[in-house]
Amino acid sequence: CQQQSHVAIGGPSPMLQLSAADMEAWAVKLATVNRAEGVVGFTKMLIGAIRQVVDGFSPTGASMDRVAALVWRLAAGQIHDVTTPGAGRQFAPSYLEGLLPSAPFHAPAAHPWLAPLARRAGAIQREMHAQAVEGLWAPASKAACQKMFAPEWRIVSLVTSGIWVQGGRFPETRAALESASSQGLRAFEVLLARMPARTSIGSHSDNMNYVLTAHVGLELEEGSCELTVGEHAHGWREGEALVFDTSYMHSAVNRSGRDRYVLVIRFWHPSVSEEERFAFLFLQQVMAQMKAHGQAEVLFQAKHETHGPHAAGPGGPPR
Repeated sequence: CQQQSHVAIGGPSPMLQLSAADMEAWAVKLATVNRAEGVVGFTKMLIGAIRQVVDGFSPTGASMDRVAALVWRLAAGQIHDVTTPGAGRQFAPSYLEGLLPSAPFHAPAAHPWLAPLARRAGAIQREMHAQAVEGLWAPASKAACQKMFAPEWRIVSLVTSGIWVQGGRFPETRAALESASSQGLRAFEVLLARMPARTSIGSHSDNMNYVLTAHVGLELEEGSCELTVGEHAHGWREGEALVFDTSYMHSAVNRSGRDRYVLVIRFWHPSVSEEERFAFLFLQQVMAQMKAHGQAEVLFQAKHETHGPHAAGPGGPPR
């Protein structure tokens, strides 16, 4: 199962192409520069590391300008916080410029891999009940936000950072995702999500605009479960999909007397290049490595107060 668990569902990944020693070496170098030169020196070296790693993945000289601009904004504490009439509030500390379309909800038909995946919802639902024993269901990983937004919400992670993590479990679901990948899905994260009866998830942002989210309804009481993104609301339906941008403030409610189950697919925005996708995966992994070993303070992280359910917002990036 260990070999099976290290399979890319979302395309080539630095987690598979770089060794643990390589990632550790980058983390140590960056932590050393951060201590010696501060955030400016650290940011310069981080952007250089991204360029070097991406060149090793795709030696075509692809532009990393949008990624570099994003990293500099993070370093400066600049936050994209914009409210658009008819759309709603978009809050994204990690904001990649030039992504189109940009809207709270996206058309599912714009993603050809999604309809065939949704047609397999019944098989995925049956496999979920057969194999997702209670011990597999876990709280959301962001403990602080989980406590405030949805303490009852439970998930089973299937794909993390584009890598299948459930070994030999859920073979039907894995086959469906691999088929979707062959049709264009670039998965960042996939999970089964359970929202208990008569619970809600408070308004929040997932802080990045370059990963979109699709929900495929698996089991729920239609008409009693609703997702609000920005200024728009839609109900889930079994066997059907919704696609939305979680950098818009969003919330959910299950008013019914039974649990709501959905398959959650977080995937790269179509306007993100393969090189940018690889860069973001490397950035995520190297920062996680630094934090795990206590080599640096938590960097580039907006405070919860700026994007919680009662946030007033910081007023946008300085000009």
